[in-house]
This record gives sequence, structure tokens and C-alpha cells, in this order.
Amino acid sequence: MLNKSTKIIFNTFISVGLFVGLSFLIYRQLQHQQNLSFALEQIRQACTGARLWIGITLLLMVVPNWLLEARKWQLLLNRFEPVSLFRALQSVLAGLSLGINTPNRIGEYAGRIMLVDPRHRLEAASVMILSSLSQLIITLGFGMLGLVYEALAGRMHGMAHGWWLQSLAVFLCGMALVLVILYFRKDLMVNFFTYFRRFRFLVKAGRAIRMVPGKVLIQLLVLSVLRYGIFSGQYLALLRFLGASVPWIAGFFNISLIYMIMAFLPTVAIAEIGIRGELNIYFLSAYTPNTLAIVSAAVIIWLTNLMIPAFVGSMLWLKVKTIRKKT
Repeated sequence: MLNKSTKIIFNTFISVGLFVGLSFLIYRQLQHQQNLSFALEQIRQACTGARLWIGITLLLMVVPNWLLEARKWQLLLNRFEPVSLFRALQSVLAGLSLGINTPNRIGEYAGRIMLVDPRHRLEAASVMILSSLSQLIITLGFGMLGLVYEALAGRMHGMAHGWWLQSLAVFLCGMALVLVILYFRKDLMVNFFTYFRRFRFLVKAGRAIRMVPGKVLIQLLVLSVLRYGIFSGQYLALLRFLGASVPWIAGFFNISLIYMIMAFLPTVAIAEIGIRGELNIYFLSAYTPNTLAIVSAAVIIWLTNLMIPAFVGSMLWLKVKTIRKKT
């Protein structure tokens, strides 16, 4: 067992290391962005006078975004370790700080459970699968609606998208069906875990998933829809705020395609700003010639919705022990 001084040093090392590492990686990512100085100037011009408060309001939408995610986590943790919403939010942000530099933020699992009682960490990691799955189902669902919209608008046959979107639609329909079945028929997931009975931790993980009632699964989906609406609306409103006059409906469905593709690409969040920018231009440039505003919106969303919360989460590692005691 580690003594008190060693734990303090260890947590401080993690916290400072995450902070310095995130700062350096963000600097490197922004340094390699084309026309960054012009994008920053456009942002500065947009945030002048009374419009400054509109910009601040759009950025503050990150708060309800992560509060909803924290509520999802709270609902799942309450099955075996009741926690407050604030405690759940701390756990979510601590997880984000670790997951930000791992493929598809898989490191969030390890980060979130560090603020959970050690006796319940396996259960917490197990039920987090349901939280991720609920958001993925919603992202996939709206992405498929985006494909339908593009098809009805006649754009799937154009040069802007090509035949691959039609193939993608067929593939996603099958995947969506599988995910929904796994989500609502938890027993199928549980049976998979219990098949490997000699690995006791898998049996325990399956048991934790089985404990989550159907009512909570519905609540997770509702919260995921609300969260999706917030960050999609924030994205679209920010585009218009920066001067990219993207139609609301067309913009929403094209943004849904961007999120869907990002969900399946094996990317690292800290390095995905370039991919976000390219996808934004690919899907949204047909509606506005202001590609600078499109890239600027991608940079701002990346910073405010991912990087800043990750910074906050990195500081929480200094207080891991204190937070646990307040359970």
C-alpha cells in the first residue's frame, strides 16, 4: 500500500503531467493549422460590442453539455454507489483528462473509475459501456437521418459525396439494429461476459450490467438526445455567429453526418482538430463560401467542448483522495 506522502506525490505528478502534456499537444495541433492567424482574427472581430455576449453564451453551452453527461454517469453509479451530480461531474472530467490522448477516448474508463470506491470500480467500468452505447445510438440515429436528408435533397448522387455515402447508409442500418438490440437486450451482452466463466471479473461485470433497469436505459437515451441537441445547436449557432450562413435544417443534418463519422474514425481527441476541420469543409462548404468561419468554428468547439474541460479534469487529480472521502 502507498503511504500518504507517496499518494500525494503520485497524484500531483499525474495532474501536472496531464496539464503540461495537454498544453504542449494543443500548441502543436494549433501550430499546424493553416490560416490559424486569420481564423483568430475573424473570431476577434466577431466578438466585438454586443455580439461578445452572444459568443460567451454559445461557449457557456459547454456547461449543460457536460452536466447532462454527468447525470448519465450519476444514474449508472447510483445502482451501487450513490453520488451527487457534482461528484459525478468531477469523475467525468477526470476521465476526460485521461481519455483525451487515447484512441476514441478509451482512457476515459480508467479516469472515471479512479474517483469511484475501489470496491466498485469494476462495476463502474462495466456500466459505463451503457452510457457510451446510449450516446453512440443517438449519434448513429441522427447521422442516418442526415443521410436520408442528403438523399432526399439529391446530394448523395453528386460529386460532393459520391457513392460511398450510399454504401455507408446500408452498413449503418445494420450496425444501428445490432446496437439497439444489444442495448435493450442486455442479457445478450451479459451472456457474452458469463461465457468466460473462468474470468471472474467478467462475470462480475455482466452482473453489474444486468442490475441496470430498463427505466434507466430510457433515461440515458433521453439525456443523450438532449446532449446531442445542445452541442449540435451550439455548433450550428457558432457557424452563423462567425459569418457562415449555413441553413439551420441543412446545417443540422450535415453536422450530424460529421459527428457520426467522427464517432467511428479511430482518432485521438487531442489530434482530431485537423480531421474536424476537413470534414466541416467537406460537408458545409456547399452552403457557404466562408471556409474560414467553418474552420474557426471547428477550432472553437474543439477547444471549449474538449480541451478546456480536460484541463479542469487534470487539476482534479490533485484532489482524488479528498473527493473520494466526500462520497
